[in-house]
Amino acid sequence: MLRLSEAELAAALTGLGPAERVELLSLLEARAALEAEQPEDTRQPIDQYAERARQQAAAKSGDPEHWLAADAVHQTAAEQHRVRLWAERGPVTDDIAAYMEAFCEVHNEAASLATAEGYPPADEVVRHKVPEPAQDQIERALPTLPRATRLDVELSRARREDARIAQLLAKAGVRDE
Repeated sequence: MLRLSEAELAAALTGLGPAERVELLSLLEARAALEAEQPEDTRQPIDQYAERARQQAAAKSGDPEHWLAADAVHQTAAEQHRVRLWAERGPVTDDIAAYMEAFCEVHNEAASLATAEGYPPADEVVRHKVPEPAQDQIERALPTLPRATRLDVELSRARREDARIAQLLAKAGVRDE
């Protein structure tokens, strides 16, 4: 919407004759009436949905800062290709299906070109972390623990194994004597 200061508006109106002023006034009133009829759009902008999805993907990566940085670099490189490809191919306006197909082709080709230049998607740069099983963590840490702690771990393992054997024997109907 065009916003003019009072001085700019006065300067613009000085060049208009009475009939032109009446016409301008009627156009402005018609526009104000149209704006008053249109309900306010309270929907979230699509950019907010895209950013939320981006943040969620980053959070799942295990290294959100690195993922977001990699995504920004990939998106910047891909956007440069999208602009160029879209300008080369020209807009498709005959129908929405053709437009969407052309848009998807340009989008996918731009992403491929960015990847080929060394700017892959963030999911390829930052792999999702698979948590290490607790047992593996214990095995890896065991040699670094004090001797008394290592003996406690071994004793716990032996007790668990004895309990498991007792369960199997009881299940099989064998009495332990």
